[in-house]
Amino acid sequence: MTNKTIEISVKGRVQGVYFRKSAANFASSLRLTGYVENLPNGSVHIVGQGPESHLEELLKWCQRGSLFAHVEGMSYEWVESDEIFSSFSVKRKGSILKDQAKSFLNLGKKLSHEFGVINKETTNIPEHVVIIPNGNRTWSREKGLKSWEGYWHVLKHKEKLIDAARDLHIKHLTFWGFSTENWKRSEEEIDQLMKVFHSIVDKFGPRFIKEQVRFRHIGRKDRLPEDLVEKIIVLEEKTKDYQDESVNIAFDYGGRDEILRVVDTLIKSGKTEVTEEDFSELLDTAGLPDPDLIIRTAGEKRLSGLMPWQSVYSEFYSTNVYFPDFGVEHLREAILDFSARKRTFGGDKNIHAKQTSNHSKVIPNIAV
Repeated sequence: MTNKTIEISVKGRVQGVYFRKSAANFASSLRLTGYVENLPNGSVHIVGQGPESHLEELLKWCQRGSLFAHVEGMSYEWVESDEIFSSFSVKRKGSILKDQAKSFLNLGKKLSHEFGVINKETTNIPEHVVIIPNGNRTWSREKGLKSWEGYWHVLKHKEKLIDAARDLHIKHLTFWGFSTENWKRSEEEIDQLMKVFHSIVDKFGPRFIKEQVRFRHIGRKDRLPEDLVEKIIVLEEKTKDYQDESVNIAFDYGGRDEILRVVDTLIKSGKTEVTEEDFSELLDTAGLPDPDLIIRTAGEKRLSGLMPWQSVYSEFYSTNVYFPDFGVEHLREAILDFSARKRTFGGDKNIHAKQTSNHSKVIPNIAV
């Protein structure tokens, strides 16, 4: 894959608000190289190198801005460069203290211009977000690790994503952890995935009970280890009455398999007429709102059979970031992208606002 070089200039409230650090973290998660620096005029200058699609994602991130930043203008140019960067770094002028002092000075100047003109923008928050966490094995291999070691890394930072989702007022968060097709993988990897699911229940179970967050397992239980199924059932039972928030794990789940199981149940029941409500009540997701936003990491742009019945009006967001590197900043970026879209649910765009009021919550300034 041929690498390209881009230069980006970002203007607005972008100094003294951790914009450089956030940009560097985001670029690094995309495996880009280059640097970011503050300029004396209060703007931020970015040079990035890498695949064009990854650079376009960085460009899109710059348009949105990071938490506390407010982007007012931006320009970019694709350039030829003889310099090859080995990593993505933050360039500073002088010592760290002097650099920070200049950043805060420019921030003060910017805020003085903004005083009295507070940003009143609001953001549509999806009620139910589903994450398809691709890239774990590729991430592991690129780091010289065994293919399954990325799953354990994910376990460590998944708590931050759950916390961020709650802070963003996302009521329901679902992770797809293991598909019905994943049984084709090696015994070693399958064994590790089962252990990871054990650890998820052990780690988050007490917290979900304490904080009144409902836990759901989506998928088949008949092929999972008995001791794991027992843990799942106990946690589901203890949290079944909590309706306001939920964290859900799709494990041994496939969309076609789910639909076939529903059809089989309907046939055995002897029903001759079936409504959408009848069908939905037999799905693994019964009681959950349909996904508003489906996020897939590692650049894939397909659902791979995820919730074919429930996702008919879902918005889809793809990022090139591998899931082990997918952090809070990337989740915010996906939410901001979702917020900018117009959802009509098959109706008239003029009644978009009325319809979305039933699907998403509006909160002020989650990221400026």
